Amino acid sequence: MIRASVDDGGVNRLLTKIASSGGKPPLRRIGTIMVRSVLRNFAEGGRPEKWAPLAESTRKKRGESARPLMDQGHLRNANVVEIVGSDNVRVVNKLDYAPYQHFGTKGDGGSSAGLALAQGRGKGIPARPFMVLQDDDVREIRGELAKHLERGR
Repeated sequence: MIRASVDDGGVNRLLTKIASSGGKPPLRRIGTIMVRSVLRNFAEGGRPEKWAPLAESTRKKRGESARPLMDQGHLRNANVVEIVGSDNVRVVNKLDYAPYQHFGTKGDGGSSAGLALAQGRGKGIPARPFMVLQDDDVREIRGELAKHLERGR
């Protein structure tokens, strides 16, 4: 399982301010911004840096127009917003193979891809980080929290 979170002093200060005033932060809205960012990562083939291209053997299997992490869309569509308590939201991808796609494999035998590497049948999966928020997303989250404070909710 992979989790995306915002660890930003400005966001944390605003969340604390909302919580201390007895308000509830707009967690569902923040989660929506986070999921939208992850979906854009898929649509753009990685950001801010593009993901590594598919291996030649994979392109032969899937066709020349195939794109990394976009075979059937299962990985892209498995992102879930979780509200945790009154001041925490996270986006989680619960597919078992998500960490291998996000972080890549090193051939340690911990996965079928790692096992294939250990047996000399492949070169592993390059890291293709998809659970990444961009600076613009963090600014948008800060803006949502500031608007929420201004409205006094």
